[in-house]
Amino acid sequence: MILEAARLVFGFLLPLLGLGLTAYILGRAAMRWPFLGIETAGRLERWAVSTALGLGLIAHLLLLLGLAHLLRPLPVLLLAAVIHGLGIPAWRELAGDLRSGWRWGIVLAALAAIIPLILLALYPPTAFDATLYHLPFARAFVETGGVPYLPDRRVPVFPQVNEILFAAVMLFGPDVAAHGVQLLMTLLSAALALEWGRRAFPDRPWVGWLAAALFLGNPIVVYLASTGYIEAGLTLFVTAGLYALDRWRSGGGRGWLILAAVLVATACDVKYLGLFFLGIAGIGVLLAGGRGRPLPARLREGLLFVAVALVFLAPWYLRILAFSGNPLFPFLPGVFGANLWAPTKIPAPQQPHGDHLLHWLRLPWDLVFRRDLYNQQPPFSPFYLPAIPLLLF
Repeated sequence: MILEAARLVFGFLLPLLGLGLTAYILGRAAMRWPFLGIETAGRLERWAVSTALGLGLIAHLLLLLGLAHLLRPLPVLLLAAVIHGLGIPAWRELAGDLRSGWRWGIVLAALAAIIPLILLALYPPTAFDATLYHLPFARAFVETGGVPYLPDRRVPVFPQVNEILFAAVMLFGPDVAAHGVQLLMTLLSAALALEWGRRAFPDRPWVGWLAAALFLGNPIVVYLASTGYIEAGLTLFVTAGLYALDRWRSGGGRGWLILAAVLVATACDVKYLGLFFLGIAGIGVLLAGGRGRPLPARLREGLLFVAVALVFLAPWYLRILAFSGNPLFPFLPGVFGANLWAPTKIPAPQQPHGDHLLHWLRLPWDLVFRRDLYNQQPPFSPFYLPAIPLLLF
């Protein structure tokens, strides 16, 4: 019993540690590239943004391995070795960071808060979508060494950044190692909320802690951090992308704009919902600076944002297009046409516009108190409800 428990814990932690460190080294090496010229403001920003970027870049590299049918332990280990070899300067910087002074009280408190989340993540997969297609996709990647189309699944192909990261740890550990990827992403999102709050209110450092606490205080966040769902990945890449966009708007340099495009595009590669945030971020690039910003500058930087995003969207969406004939499969069959998986067109149910408006107005309340409307999922924090009026200021 003890041996099995130890095997489970180490099978969970070691692949996760390897993924996290490799992601940090790759992300930090990319941010140190002279062409980008990205300067970070401190350890927390450096660690959180670099690791988020690295996770996205690793997912894209793993997709290339999968397309070549090389998504197997040895090629993945060789890729990691190359990353760490090229990232020696990042390792030296990390060693210096770790030698610097620490507030051990905060470190111990953070560890005490994380341990219960790790225990939750060790629970076997039972979540509906996780067992229906997210983890089966990752298992298929592991078993085939590729990124196949699975017609026996409820949805045979999707944007799959999270699933390919699940596969990366499942190559070397049990299926619950995929939960560790979600936990890592959730903690990185909390770290970004902490850093963003501190930057936005430098004279009130407690605001950052409050932002992180409010995020982690959501029951739905804790639940999604310990299951094989993919919302933690969407949250991380959207948060990191918008944070990078804010750093660019604050005068951080064009490197932050490129970084924002990479991260928000990666959110689209996690889930189609990311496309909404890509559109919002693109509008934000065009509107940044107010009326005093020249139109040529707006267009130039807007085109840069779109071009970089397209580079990181293309592999995933072209794969979907090649498999299904629809880059947004299975949505919009009326635009892209039906296929063998969905040969018939089913009319969408129609609701009066007044009912739609009422549902939108009730959404904050329902997310907290009407779990029956959302498959009995854990609720959002009730603290958001009294904070809604603050959005007007």
